[in-house]
Amino acid sequence: MKIKDWFVSLWTRTTGALQRFFEGPGGVMVRKALGNAINVAGTVGITMLLDVARAKVIDLDTTQMTNDSKRLQALDYLKVYAAENGIEAGESVLRYVLESAVQAVKGEDL
Repeated sequence: MKIKDWFVSLWTRTTGALQRFFEGPGGVMVRKALGNAINVAGTVGITMLLDVARAKVIDLDTTQMTNDSKRLQALDYLKVYAAENGIEAGESVLRYVLESAVQAVKGEDL
């Protein structure tokens, strides 16, 4: 088996397993946990973070950086913004906010 084929197979199996996890009981647990985390951060804080994340995603969209680099830079930016503005949000909430912003911006491009 070629290395490329091995990686493709691994990727296919991994994404399939993750999809099944999030569509099943695991997804319910994750959604409940995120719901609780959002309650802790507060609706106003999340709304502020979503607006800031969306603006950052738009700003980074025009750069030549890889998607992973963009994601890490945006996440670091959100961490600093949240800390400076007294928004208590863990990394999982910030990642959720960031991914929501990415999906919103992608939807605008359609």
